[in-house]
Amino acid sequence: MRDSFLVFRNQVDSIRHLPTEQQAEAYNALADYNMVGELPQGLSPAVRALMQSFKLSVEKSIANHIASVENGRKGGIANSKRGETESEQALNNNIA
Repeated sequence: MRDSFLVFRNQVDSIRHLPTEQQAEAYNALADYNMVGELPQGLSPAVRALMQSFKLSVEKSIANHIASVENGRKGGIANSKRGETESEQALNNNIA
């Protein structure tokens, strides 16, 4: 479960074409799918169809988020692992 998610402009534009009472249903469904990974039961046919069209972008966003988190856990590469000692790096920085 994630603490946050993105809402893309095309999703907002698509939801705005729905009647006002279905817009809240669509935003709630979008939030549920982003946060939990499942579409809620009992969605109206229009909202269900809209959510089906959003699934690919939501899944890609989730995959990018997971990759970012995993890469962040790895941390940076230490200078010595790059083949330069700290003194060599300082010397190179002073020359440039």
